[in-house]
Amino acid sequence: MARLRLAASASVVAVVVGLAGSTSPVAAQETSSQAANETAVSFSIPAQNLNGAILAFADYAGVQVFYDVARVNGLRSGAVQGRYSREQALATLLSGTGISYRFTGANAVSLVAPAGVEGGDVVSDGSTVLETITVVGAGNSVTEGTGSYTTGAMSTATRLPLSVHDTPQSLSVVTRQKMDDQGMQTLDDVAKNTTGIANYRWSNDRSRYMARGFLINSFLLDGVPVTYEMDTATYGTLAMYDHVEVVRGATGLMTGMGDPSGTINLVRKRATTEPQYSVTTRAGSWDDYSTMIDLSRPLNDEGTLRGRFVTSLQDKDNFTEDYGNRRQLYYGTTEFDLTENTTLRIGGHYNREDTPGSEWTGWPTAPDGSFLGLPRSTRFSPSWSRWDREETSAFAELEHRFDNGWSAKLTGRMLNQASTLDGTFFAGARYDASGNPAYDVMGGYYEYDKKQFSIDASVQGPVTLFDREHDLAFGISRRQNTWHDTGFSYLDASGSYDLATGVNPHTWDPNSLDKDSFTNEDLWTRDQDSRLTSAWTTGRFNILDPLHVLTGGRLDWYSYENHQKQGTWSSDRAAEEKGHFTPFGAVVYDLTDNYSAYVSYASIFKPQDYTDTSGTLLDPVNGTNYEVGLKATFLDERINGSVALFHTTQENLPRAVSDLSLCAIRTNCYEAVGEVESKGIDIDLNGELLPRLNVALGYTFTQAEITKDAGSGAVGSPYASYIPQHMFKLSAMYHLPDAYEQWRVGGSVRWQSKITSESSAGQANLIVQDPVAIADVVVGYKVNDNFDIQLNVNNVFDTRYYESVMTQNVSNFLGTPRSFLLTAKATF
Repeated sequence: MARLRLAASASVVAVVVGLAGSTSPVAAQETSSQAANETAVSFSIPAQNLNGAILAFADYAGVQVFYDVARVNGLRSGAVQGRYSREQALATLLSGTGISYRFTGANAVSLVAPAGVEGGDVVSDGSTVLETITVVGAGNSVTEGTGSYTTGAMSTATRLPLSVHDTPQSLSVVTRQKMDDQGMQTLDDVAKNTTGIANYRWSNDRSRYMARGFLINSFLLDGVPVTYEMDTATYGTLAMYDHVEVVRGATGLMTGMGDPSGTINLVRKRATTEPQYSVTTRAGSWDDYSTMIDLSRPLNDEGTLRGRFVTSLQDKDNFTEDYGNRRQLYYGTTEFDLTENTTLRIGGHYNREDTPGSEWTGWPTAPDGSFLGLPRSTRFSPSWSRWDREETSAFAELEHRFDNGWSAKLTGRMLNQASTLDGTFFAGARYDASGNPAYDVMGGYYEYDKKQFSIDASVQGPVTLFDREHDLAFGISRRQNTWHDTGFSYLDASGSYDLATGVNPHTWDPNSLDKDSFTNEDLWTRDQDSRLTSAWTTGRFNILDPLHVLTGGRLDWYSYENHQKQGTWSSDRAAEEKGHFTPFGAVVYDLTDNYSAYVSYASIFKPQDYTDTSGTLLDPVNGTNYEVGLKATFLDERINGSVALFHTTQENLPRAVSDLSLCAIRTNCYEAVGEVESKGIDIDLNGELLPRLNVALGYTFTQAEITKDAGSGAVGSPYASYIPQHMFKLSAMYHLPDAYEQWRVGGSVRWQSKITSESSAGQANLIVQDPVAIADVVVGYKVNDNFDIQLNVNNVFDTRYYESVMTQNVSNFLGTPRSFLLTAKATF
């Protein structure tokens, strides 16, 4: 862990030193009017069709280009080879086409045609802005500085840089603008505001995310798979991310043997070709104070060396008494243009989150499942409880762009995560002789150390077959996860796991447990190693002008070893899969220039590391996933919309055993469900609905139920009833016109149907959270070009509700009461 922290720290220090030694923000500001878009960037774009050239330019320059694809069809670009400013490169690219450009933001440009060109809006100088669609470069596009709620191209679903319109899956992009508008600070905030995503808590600081009735285990960082470990993951700050891409449905090509629920891709901020500096401070309810510093600029006169440094510090309490968060993030990245066609990116981050007073399993209910009605500030953890986490990461990425439009990329990443947890939980719900609710209290101390290493190599580009241009991509990858975990349960003086018995939740005192009086059970250890080696290929074949076929497959070699020991007990488990093939296929048909229809298929196969009550591994999950949908662009292609119908079946899904005393050792154990069928609909709409009005709207209906019984859950009973069947999410921001143009107003509404504990194994009495709607409002004021303030009021009607429920003593967490967040941002 020390070597990894040193590697990441070295990158961060290098960026900070470079930024500190460069031109000061004040000096840069004084020359910005002359230097804008003058920093040279290496371009290698051959003469080709103009649409492909614009895509390549957007990728090299790190900008979004707004234009109507149909208007440039049939036009050819000039070649751009060498080092140019963004303006010089774009002017060369458009030379002879009759189309000019206008930068509308730091990272946004609109293409402009001469007056009289059909389509578009006439502007003050008589020219015409072409009807627009946001187009970005391949892979990890940039959304900051665009002011948009949508993007035009992403590769999370297929590995190919396709527009949202052309991707045959249901997806959403949470842009930097949307994060800022809604005051999002954590990944939980992203999930709450994204179509089709639900989250439930395993503890204050452990969230699980679900889509289409199933758990999301597939996570990516900049498009490269990582393992999400809720015990150690640190997603309490979004400061280093440019945007988050969410794909609903199976993404086996991206993640290998995974789930049909979805994939979350966290895309980090990149070093910029132009200097930009910002300081953001926040103050909110319950003494929530944070500061973020974001510095980016070229580090040499030629612009071939660029750096970025982001730090975020937060100190906050919570509506729960004596529970808080102390967070610190340091992120640095440097980009080197080794040649005109080759770029090396290196970087890393260090993230620490301390959470004194963390509750392991949330609030208990009454034994009959009814809520206790206690003040929301009540805490059901001892005064000494904590769940502290630390994460260190380092990465390197080498990219080469060939003159024929192909590109190759090699990425390596190391990720170390560690956590220390110390606390208790309630167990054994019952009524005492007086009719009062009574629980026993159990607890323990654990340390988790989890390491990940991955390497990913890929190539992609166009090919011409039968006089048509197609897109292909190939890749190989290797991932290894290593765990070393230790811990023990606390015992009372008599050697019992019950540290306190017959506790009435109404009279519970967090200071009542004296940790010094406990003894420790025999030390438990867990050593685990899992490895995944993969090879994949995918292609998009343009069979006819309106007909496109996407197909691909992935071969995976998987191995898993787990050794656990405690006292005289030990367990050894192993699993292996050789050359398992995961196919993917889809057909997209362009109904018009604005509408397309698609159908897709994917198989599901996933080995599990969940164990049953005897400590035996559950059988692999297997199944199929079908999806049919309609994609559209509206209102001059400034907004993306989609409707998708899905149907998924899976066998051997895990379901947690609520009574830990049944487990072979006192960690979580699971039982398999026979077959689960999930079906439903996703509706998603994002973008500029009207001039000055950004909107994100989503509705999801999911019905997941058991269709075959395997001893856990009767046929016809719901699966994951603690996730709402219906979810509606709407957020918007309107920038006022004319004399009030410095003001903006907006907000969001989230509504969900009831959630219950019906599907929780061993749950006798039903816990029900009725349908609930939560509203937020936001007001912002742009003082000048360099200073902005914003006030977010969340849960404006102070609605009391449970955001997750599961059993009488597990995963029952209240939603946050009305809260305020004031943000001030200075840019230079």
